[in-house]
Amino acid sequence: MKRKFFSIIAVLVMVLGLAPATVLAAPAPQEGFGGGGPVLLTQQVPINIVFLGYDKNVIDQMAVKDMLPASYVPIVRYPAFYGLEGRNLGLQFLFNYKVTFVNQKITDRFFKYLNDHGTVDVPTFFQTSYNDMENNVLDVADEVLYVDAPSVEYWLNQNLNINKKGYTIVFINWYGRPDFQFHVYTKTDVADPDTGYNFGVNRSSRKTIAWGGSNSRLWFYDLSAGPESWSGNYDVDNPDLDGNGVEDYRMPPIWEYTAGGYRDPAALSSDLGLITRFVAIDLLFTTSPLYDPLASAPEVNGSKIAHINMMEDDPASLGTDWINPGFVQQRYSEFEPYYNWQVNLTDTNPIDADAQRAFRIWGELDGSDDCWNDYGTPFAELFCYFDINRSTYIPAYGDADYVAGFHMFNTTADNLGAEYGLLGFADDNWIDGTQSYVFAFDTDDYRASGYGFTTTAIHEGGHHFGMSHPHDGYDSELGLDYGAADDFY
Repeated sequence: MKRKFFSIIAVLVMVLGLAPATVLAAPAPQEGFGGGGPVLLTQQVPINIVFLGYDKNVIDQMAVKDMLPASYVPIVRYPAFYGLEGRNLGLQFLFNYKVTFVNQKITDRFFKYLNDHGTVDVPTFFQTSYNDMENNVLDVADEVLYVDAPSVEYWLNQNLNINKKGYTIVFINWYGRPDFQFHVYTKTDVADPDTGYNFGVNRSSRKTIAWGGSNSRLWFYDLSAGPESWSGNYDVDNPDLDGNGVEDYRMPPIWEYTAGGYRDPAALSSDLGLITRFVAIDLLFTTSPLYDPLASAPEVNGSKIAHINMMEDDPASLGTDWINPGFVQQRYSEFEPYYNWQVNLTDTNPIDADAQRAFRIWGELDGSDDCWNDYGTPFAELFCYFDINRSTYIPAYGDADYVAGFHMFNTTADNLGAEYGLLGFADDNWIDGTQSYVFAFDTDDYRASGYGFTTTAIHEGGHHFGMSHPHDGYDSELGLDYGAADDFY
């Protein structure tokens, strides 16, 4: 069964566990296409691995380096879930690694910066959950520091002696110093454009131990922060976090690397090597696209268009009140400024009977046979119905334009049926892994939890145009596609 990539409403699913890692056949090196014929573009990429607050005697540099890849060749990932060879993008990255330890003067300045710029607050839900574990080696204090993550990234990029033409991962350890404070990193300057809900302020799950990429090519990872939600490192009692019968490999807080703690202290260096390879390099620095970016490129003089078809399936509310097409277009234009973008909207009010029937079949509220039978699951119904009837819902544009169909359902919890909890997904064509349509869902209770349509449109459209999540991806040397589960949790 092919792998699906969903956006699940966070209030219902605390930890998103993707499908188990899949070993793929590594594609043979292919060549891209340039004006003079096929060409393979090879780039030397400096990778700075910086240890801040770690003693040189604690870190086994060879154990870190033994985990690292020599190169990366990105592919289009989704066709591989059909057993097909994902297109090689004609790119090859060769890595030059440099390991450094920050000197005492800058280290002292950095931790003073955290102390001076952090805001004292109560422990997060996940820090409290860690304290409630039976096997935790210590308790997080009653007061912790909340530190703005992008500001920390900026400070590190400005103050560390690094090659800024490459990528940098900074491993931070504050624990063990007399000035240590329990802390988390935050990003609180963005509210949902539709609901005004500020996830960074209101959600413990948005307090983190790692951040980067907002103003530099630097990413930091702080095992002395947290514990936090995303890595699951708040739970030191339960080996299997997602309940699938397989132990979920995770890196606990730094103080758990001790005799009697969650991890053997001898595993610290190799663990940081795994983070460098399977998170920093594979997922963040030289990631592979989910869908082929060229498949959604317009022709010469054409536009890149997201056409939003709003389906009004809730008489008590109006979906167009919870979508901002101009904001979506602004984000896409910032993302790919070399295209001429349009984001347009059609409101189908009320939803027509045929589309409503397809929606009910998809939600398993209507057991009728339909086009989904050809694919073996009613989850295919939205794709096949809207593909067969594309011209009914997506107007014609210019021959040179690329038009992505976004079908959005303003609906109710009851009408979502078995798919309640799903915010949206970027579907493929159910044949060869080429992107097809974006589907999104919103209800009154979704909005009460902070979710309008706009950010879901931006997110799922990002997948449609190629982007992978920052928590699932591909390792080209191993021919391995993996998600946040089991050995790669």
